[in-house]
Amino acid sequence: MILIVGGAHSGKTTLLDSLAQSHGGDAKGLSVVDDAELLFADAAEAEAPAIADDLACRFAVACRLVGGGIVPCSPEKRRERERIERGVALLAARADTVIETVCGIPVVLKGPPCA
Repeated sequence: MILIVGGAHSGKTTLLDSLAQSHGGDAKGLSVVDDAELLFADAAEAEAPAIADDLACRFAVACRLVGGGIVPCSPEKRRERERIERGVALLAARADTVIETVCGIPVVLKGPPCA
């Protein structure tokens, strides 16, 4: 599985589409999940490994990084952010390749570069 992480509007979806096309399909035809962080946001912490296992079977997964920046004032929003970041860390551990998009530029953090 290829995991693509990055901030909002950093180029994750564009990279997902490009990777899907380079593998002879499109994001709808291949098993691609965008905005996967939302799956972890409302899940109980005990459910996170099962969610990560399910996503690890996909071609590519994109997640918005939410751990940087201003810490939310609300305790519930802080817990949500922590659940998301823990879930993304589980995905990264299961991924063959991890790419962070920064200013639209893909930076490979783990695994071989993707063509």
